[in-house]
Amino acid sequence: MKKSTRIIITILAVVGILALIAYVLTNNKKKNEAKTAVVAETNSAIAVKIDTVKTADLNIDFNANGIFAAGQKSTLRQKLPDA
Repeated sequence: MKKSTRIIITILAVVGILALIAYVLTNNKKKNEAKTAVVAETNSAIAVKIDTVKTADLNIDFNANGIFAAGQKSTLRQKLPDA
């Protein structure tokens, strides 16, 4: 191949790759804009649960159903003073 033909093919390949990158970026931008349009919709209604104030005793007992198992076993030894 001649040197000029090789240069032309290289230039066309670079331009083609750049065009492909631009095409993919444009499509990604359109998809992102569509997703953000859904999020940008505002809803003025906010669900709020309300209750009346009342006085009650607090239940601070702990109840659990099941078995508690140790995740790791460790042995503790007492340090005795030198006699």
